[in-house]
Amino acid sequence: MNAAPVTRDGFSELLRTCSHKRRNGLLRVAFDRRELTIAFVDGRIVSAADALDEAPVEVCRRLAAAGRIVEQVIDLIRGTGITVSQLGELLIGKGYVGEDDFARARQAYEIDLLLSLNDFAEANADFKPQLVRQDVRTALGIYPGQLLLDLEELQADHGRLQELFEQGDCRPRVVTNSARSHALTDAEQQIWDAVAAGGSAKDILANSLLSRHQALEALLSLYDKELITVTVGDGEQGVGEGVTSAESDISQLVAEEPVPHSLSELVEQAANELREIGTDEEESALEEASDFAQAVSRSAQVGLHSEGEESPAFESVDSPQGVPLSATEQPLPLPAGSTAGLRRVIRAGSYHLLSAEAVRGTVIAATVLFFFTLAVVGPGMFDEWFGALKNFTAEQPFE
Repeated sequence: MNAAPVTRDGFSELLRTCSHKRRNGLLRVAFDRRELTIAFVDGRIVSAADALDEAPVEVCRRLAAAGRIVEQVIDLIRGTGITVSQLGELLIGKGYVGEDDFARARQAYEIDLLLSLNDFAEANADFKPQLVRQDVRTALGIYPGQLLLDLEELQADHGRLQELFEQGDCRPRVVTNSARSHALTDAEQQIWDAVAAGGSAKDILANSLLSRHQALEALLSLYDKELITVTVGDGEQGVGEGVTSAESDISQLVAEEPVPHSLSELVEQAANELREIGTDEEESALEEASDFAQAVSRSAQVGLHSEGEESPAFESVDSPQGVPLSATEQPLPLPAGSTAGLRRVIRAGSYHLLSAEAVRGTVIAATVLFFFTLAVVGPGMFDEWFGALKNFTAEQPFE
C-alpha cells in the first residue's frame, strides 16, 4: 500500500480492514510532525512506536516516576541504541523491576501513543505487509475496533475529564471504606489505592503505571460511582468533600423550597394547594385529616418527652470506629420534590387520599379482618373457656 492522505473516517476504515483481513505488517501514520508505527499480528495491534521518541527512555521515565527505579537509569541508557526488549531483559534479569511492572510501563507508553491519534484531522498512512516479531510478554493484543471505541470515548469524555481532574490543584479524596463493597477493575483498584495514599490528580497520573487515558477513565469511573470526591484549590469542591452528588442535588432542592418535616405539615401543604384549586369536597376531607394528623403529632411528642431521654447521634457505617456524624453530616430531610407525586395524585382525583371513602374502606377492612380472625381462632378458644368454667363450677358448686 502506498502512502496516501487519509481523514479520520478513512483511517478508521483502514484499521477495520487490517483487523478483518487479519493483516500482519506495519502501519505508518504521519501527522503533525510525528510518525507512528503500529505493528499488526493476525489483525491485532501488538505494539506502537514513535520515530521521534526513544522508547526505552520513555519506559524508564514511567518506571522512575512510579518509584520502581532511580532516575539515574534514564541518563545511563539515553543514546545507547538499546531496544525496549533488551531494556526489559536487563532490568528484569538484574531484579531491578518485576516483569509485570515493566510490562505495564511499556504498554502504558504505547497505549498513549495510540490514543494520540485522536489529535489529527488528516494524516498520511502507509501499510507494509511483513512478518512481525512480537514480545509475547509485553504485546498489547488490542483489536482495532477497541482502539476506535477508546478514541471515541476519549473524545466524548474530554470535557468532563478536563473540568474534574486537569485543572489547578485538583485533589481526589476517597469515601471512607467505600471500595470494599464494589467490584473494581484492576485499573480502578490501582487508582483508588493511589487516591487513598493522598496527593493531587497530577501526581496520581504521573506516578501511575497505567496509561494516562486508563488512569483518567478510572478516576472518572470512581467519581461516577461516588467512591471518590474531588476538591479543587483551597476548598472549592467539585461535588463536595465527603458529600455525594446525590446529596448535593438534595441540598439544592432543600435550599430552593421549604420542606415539611411532619405528616401534619405535609397534609396542610397539600390542603393549601387544594384551596387554591377550589375543590371543596377534597378540601374539607384534607382539613379533617390535617386536624387528626396534628393530634397524632402532639401525642407522639408528649410520649417522647415523657421518656426523658434523647436519641443518640446517628453513626455512619463508613465512619471509622463508629464516630458520630457532625451536625452538617446528619441525614438530609425529605426533599420538597418528593411531595410532587402526592400533589399530582390529589389534583388528578384518581385517589382520594385521607378522604371519607378511604376511612370507610379502612373500617370495613378492619371489621372483616376481625371477624375472619374470630372465625378461625374462636371455636377452639370458646371450647377452652367453657371447659375451664365447667371445671370451676364442678370443684366449687354454688350454694
